[in-house]
Amino acid sequence: MPAASSSVAVEPASPKRRRIGLILAAVLVLVAGAAAVFVAVGGDDNDESAATTSATAVIVAPADLPAATRTPDGLGDDDELDALARRCYEGDMRSCDRLWEDAEQGTEYLDYGDTCAGRQPAATQAYCVNTFPD
Repeated sequence: MPAASSSVAVEPASPKRRRIGLILAAVLVLVAGAAAVFVAVGGDDNDESAATTSATAVIVAPADLPAATRTPDGLGDDDELDALARRCYEGDMRSCDRLWEDAEQGTEYLDYGDTCAGRQPAATQAYCVNTFPD
């Protein structure tokens, strides 16, 4: 007896199936693009490159965030800490907290980050992101 043939006829996909496939592919591309933007903007709090983000980045502070009462001038001569202080001043509360965590005890940088650029009193023991959430 001859062996049974295992070939199966495959029909081409219908136009409706092709459209669904194209829509799914487009959605996947959009989701991947959004994820890339999220990571590039700073979605990962542990990203060490956040301190060296380009000065051209625009920080959009929440509308109800109080204005900074201290400018980031004359805090010291550390470029990375200066960048964090500028972003803190502009309203990026994560940068204020990061400045407080990275600065040495007794420095102006530490005091600046501790007060969220003058938005809260010193020594509150409160992170800026908790006092002024997005």
